[in-house]
Amino acid sequence: MVPSRKLYNRKKRKVETVTFSNALHYRFEVQDSRCDSIKCDDGCVLLLGPDDCVGIEEVELGFLAMPGVHPGLIPPSWIHNHYKLIVWQLAALERRIFDCQVLTVENVVARLKYRYDREIDRAERSILRKITEQDDVPQKTMVLCVTSVKLGLEADARDVKSRTVDTRLLPMLELTDGWYIIGAVVDKAMCQLIKNKRVEVGTKLVLHGSELVGTTCPCHPLKASPTLCLRLHTNMTRRARWWTRLGLLPQNGPLPSFLEATHCDGGLVGQVNVMVTRLYPLYYERSQDGLGVFMGEKAYLKKLFETERQKELLVEQITAEVEKELHHEERKEGLKTEKHIMTPEEIRGLTLGQEISQLLDEAADPSSLEELLTPHQKQLARTWCEKNTEETRQRLHTEVMNRFAKRQKHFEAIPLLKVRIVDGERDGALVTVWRPSMELRENISEGSFFTIRYLMADGFRQVEI
Repeated sequence: MVPSRKLYNRKKRKVETVTFSNALHYRFEVQDSRCDSIKCDDGCVLLLGPDDCVGIEEVELGFLAMPGVHPGLIPPSWIHNHYKLIVWQLAALERRIFDCQVLTVENVVARLKYRYDREIDRAERSILRKITEQDDVPQKTMVLCVTSVKLGLEADARDVKSRTVDTRLLPMLELTDGWYIIGAVVDKAMCQLIKNKRVEVGTKLVLHGSELVGTTCPCHPLKASPTLCLRLHTNMTRRARWWTRLGLLPQNGPLPSFLEATHCDGGLVGQVNVMVTRLYPLYYERSQDGLGVFMGEKAYLKKLFETERQKELLVEQITAEVEKELHHEERKEGLKTEKHIMTPEEIRGLTLGQEISQLLDEAADPSSLEELLTPHQKQLARTWCEKNTEETRQRLHTEVMNRFAKRQKHFEAIPLLKVRIVDGERDGALVTVWRPSMELRENISEGSFFTIRYLMADGFRQVEI
């Protein structure tokens, strides 16, 4: 066994041809034909392949036999995933930094061991793994790198259907935090940036407000379903410099943006610092025959008054109908009851409040009949009358409400408040606030400054956003 040495010189290396798609199949050449193995740090020994090169198969065998590595703790395809990412990263770094040889098998093994120590031994997780295992939220600010772009026909139709039902969300990206990879669907604004080569393979992106779509079950990134992906908002996405560290950023809240740089089809706008230049009167929108009808506050109050009046009339009409029906039912029940003349002894023997009350109702002279009743019988009659009256009232109320719910005409109007804002000397934007609270209406005024977060850009209308 010959000690480790430089495996290949710069002239023979093929660093320029390394891409993310072929990084897994990259093989390191050995110049010294006398070598049958390579000794790396931490006691790792790599045996050469039949072609006198070292690739993923040889690295995997040597790494699993490495002291301090427990093969049973390593998830399936864990080594393949990290080998591919490490080779791609080192090749990109070597192309960026001239006269510096970093893509070596020793560096690959050293980085594999570093990742094993952090993720397996110390149970540390990257941001993408936390997100897929649903121990963290994807809305946080983080830096990810583009590993592949699927444009138009390059995107498999099966992938499109599995990731999102909206096939307009093309192209699809694949992003990495340096440890794992996840798919991403983008909006039209990002599509245009990709077509203009502003975003391509190797571009680092600062993301905020992303959404995890496609699945609801926590899982390891290597076991994730193809439906698992991030939905990006271009207005909350920035390009990062090539040396920016991947992963989570200590950024609280979204990155500030400018109205001039807002994409109308770029999703949510994270944050803008603006001044109110014009405050328009409150108006309302209601649906009529499937169309939105707008009205001012005066017309809304008039329509609301008419609607309430119609409701009152409808309740009165339904109440009269139900009372008439209940009275008719009581009369029918009374006709079914057999009537007979009771002796004073039978009257004094009554013990049910219902019988006593009915006897009083049917008597021609109730006052003389009451003289025959004992105080206890009178109390029984009063108690039953009160209970019967309450039950009748509840029945009446329930029936009226049920019929009213079926026959009433709903009137619902959504209050809207339009505000013109600017963040510079140029024309600003028109913001529509849906269902503004009373606190907002009291505090907002022309000339006031606000920080607005998570606006939805809805497109351009003339010169308005």
